[in-house]
Amino acid sequence: MSNNFDNLSTKEQAILHERMADWASLSSQQRAQARLNFNETKTLDADAKKTHWEAYQALSPEDKKKLAAQQTTGIQGAATASQATSPRKVIPLPGKSIPVEAVNKSTTGIVIDKKTLLPTIVAIPEGT
Repeated sequence: MSNNFDNLSTKEQAILHERMADWASLSSQQRAQARLNFNETKTLDADAKKTHWEAYQALSPEDKKKLAAQQTTGIQGAATASQATSPRKVIPLPGKSIPVEAVNKSTTGIVIDKKTLLPTIVAIPEGT
């Protein structure tokens, strides 16, 4: 957009500014829903889009409001952790030691094999 902004007419620049302001005022959930809607409509052919649009335009204002009220975002925010992560669940990095007080005697860790990128479970020696 920025590459050809100067080539746009003042009317087109104003429209672009307005649309960017509208987009910026959306919440992250609303933006995510807009992206999902865009991707869904991108898969439709032109005739299907036209048919859906004409059907929507034929609705009465009350029906449009009812339809809008039925729409839910289906996207929810990520849940926050209810408890702090246990130090036993921290994956040790190769060559790094874990404080003794954070290590249980029977602690195991997961190390990612650099060649295969597969996880391997390793026993962490006591006191390292």
